[in-house]
Amino acid sequence: MPDISFDEWYDNLQEKDGMMMYISEKDLQKDDKNDIIKETDIKGHSSGQIGDTDGETTITDIRPIDFNDKTAIAKEINDFAEKYAYADIEYAIVISPNGNMYSLTGTEKGVNAEIIGKDALKGSIGIHNHPVWENNIMGDSFSIIDFKFTIENMQGKQYLVSGERRDAFEFTEYPSSDKSETIWNEALKQAFQILPGLLLLSV
Repeated sequence: MPDISFDEWYDNLQEKDGMMMYISEKDLQKDDKNDIIKETDIKGHSSGQIGDTDGETTITDIRPIDFNDKTAIAKEINDFAEKYAYADIEYAIVISPNGNMYSLTGTEKGVNAEIIGKDALKGSIGIHNHPVWENNIMGDSFSIIDFKFTIENMQGKQYLVSGERRDAFEFTEYPSSDKSETIWNEALKQAFQILPGLLLLSV
């Protein structure tokens, strides 16, 4: 496991087309792979209470947290990364400006943060995991669905862990829906040019 925190990575982020991206050096060790994005429906809203479920994602815990306490937030992000790096289904935490931290349990196909409600998502900081494929040390990175979800809900910093992978991004401004896919595809293209064989797509 890496011995640096996510926030240390942010010291090296660069802005590109209104988006800040970081590509892990671990990707240099990746083998070439071809992957296909599978878009899944984002299911309905809930009251944002413990036990709420859409049939695939469940709110398992809600705890108070000071949204202005960067140290406390960094600890939660790093604790999550340690705990769920090699989990076989997807989990997430969402730290909302409303002063709550929501813990979510999904399935091997995904975790739907929209279950906490759009008001709680706006400006929130989040982290989720992607399961690691058999005989691999890491899985994939953010998908176009993750990217668009962040824009649509105007979220803040987003983190991802998958085995030894640690990725993160943050928007400095929110592009239009039409422009968002163009930006994501361009970022993907540049990533492949920098690191041939980079695994950036999500299943």
